[in-house]
Amino acid sequence: MNELSVHDTVLSVFAILSEKENFKEIDRQKIHNVFYSSKNKYSLLNDMFFDTNGHTPYSEGLEDIFSTCVLSGLIDSPRPPAKYRLNEALNGFYKNIKEKHPEQIEELENLADDFYKLYLKN
Repeated sequence: MNELSVHDTVLSVFAILSEKENFKEIDRQKIHNVFYSSKNKYSLLNDMFFDTNGHTPYSEGLEDIFSTCVLSGLIDSPRPPAKYRLNEALNGFYKNIKEKHPEQIEELENLADDFYKLYLKN
């Protein structure tokens, strides 16, 4: 099985969530917290590392993904970038992931559902 990269996993989760009506804007710190909380439950997040020495979990890799997504136009970021807006271009990305990795779609959708529930709680 060809494992998805952390980058593709994060973007797929955002693509799934972008279809939800009340999930158009995402808070940067809450995203770190939720991915950190989900890390041990999903093998797709095994390669996501967090620094927990500060007061909240922080992933440099996640920040790199945000930067790449903003530069490529998949996520819009106002200044200062405390929140991100999910862009419709994510849907095309996810369609491609579904074609290339059909065996991982169930885990991605479960991760996205859990992410959504945890995000709304925080």
